[in-house]
Amino acid sequence: ASQAIEMLVSAVDQCFPVLEPNLPTVVKFMLDIGTSVGKVELNVREHAMIFVTELATSKAKVLKKRHLIPSILQAIFALCSEHEEDEALEDEDDDCHPYQFATACLDMLAVGLPSKVLVPSILQHCATTIASPDKFHRRGALFLIGTVAEGCHESLCTHLDQVLPWLLAGMRDPEKLVKEAACWTLIQFAEFLQPEIVEHYEEMIPGILQALQEPDPKVQEGACHALEAFCENLGEELNPYLDTLMGQMGALLQSPSLDAKSRAMSAIASAAGACGPAF
Repeated sequence: ASQAIEMLVSAVDQCFPVLEPNLPTVVKFMLDIGTSVGKVELNVREHAMIFVTELATSKAKVLKKRHLIPSILQAIFALCSEHEEDEALEDEDDDCHPYQFATACLDMLAVGLPSKVLVPSILQHCATTIASPDKFHRRGALFLIGTVAEGCHESLCTHLDQVLPWLLAGMRDPEKLVKEAACWTLIQFAEFLQPEIVEHYEEMIPGILQALQEPDPKVQEGACHALEAFCENLGEELNPYLDTLMGQMGALLQSPSLDAKSRAMSAIASAAGACGPAF
């Protein structure tokens, strides 16, 4: 089955005029395979979504013209919220998770389409799932808004007052996987939503400092990356947080992990550059 789908993936570039008349049927078939939980092997589901991602990469405008974006988004939403077994969650080397091939597709759509086509639907969906009692739904919402931070940055910047509380709540979430998703999204925001994100430093810096205290290395890494991004665009505004920050960096420097020590040194250097003489 995977080989047959790979042939269709090749057809997107090599003979799309032959494929296009039946595009709605083929896309629906691939989305049905991609979201068939427990009925189709995961690698086959992944290949089905790779086909849709290939279309999103090179034929996004055609997908919009054929009114296929809503059904693709619904599949992406479902994949991002899909439950996973504990063994799969703990396997850090495994890069075949449903949310990963969903966000890969969404990323290409965000780059290839105007943000007004995607952002309203994403925000509407996230508004209902971010407070869900289901941890996978909360994680999925954070992955969605983080994924479109690059391609839809202008539109997302106008909705920061709405999405930042979601992000901060995710960083305080009791579930490890939700915190990790929140810190990944924080990195995307810090990188792609400049300089608007820095205007919210009074909300974000305390959340970052709290995340630095987490024992989870992924959460610490996300907080350090975000802190560096904020330091690049802040000056004396960082001074009130300097004592707390240095105390937490000192704790990270005592860690047996070389990665933690490296992140701490990088954050200290960024803080020194931002605070100047006050450092």
